[in-house]
Amino acid sequence: IGASCDTPEVHFAWLNTPKDNGGIEGVTYPILADSNRNLASALGILDVTEGEYDEESGLYVVEGDNVTYRATYIIDED
Repeated sequence: IGASCDTPEVHFAWLNTPKDNGGIEGVTYPILADSNRNLASALGILDVTEGEYDEESGLYVVEGDNVTYRATYIIDED
């Protein structure tokens, strides 16, 4: 499984773009769209130092770039 914080529409565009042009055309494994960053946050791979809920705006405000670090996880039965 691949995952990124991009939307399904962006993944679709990558899948339809040749590798020579920066795409991933030909990839057949599933790609998870983590656009709400829940998975990245749970894995601790977001560039966020701290955050707090702003009641006035209703938003969770973070310090940092709120982008993911590249990571590889190997998951097995054990």
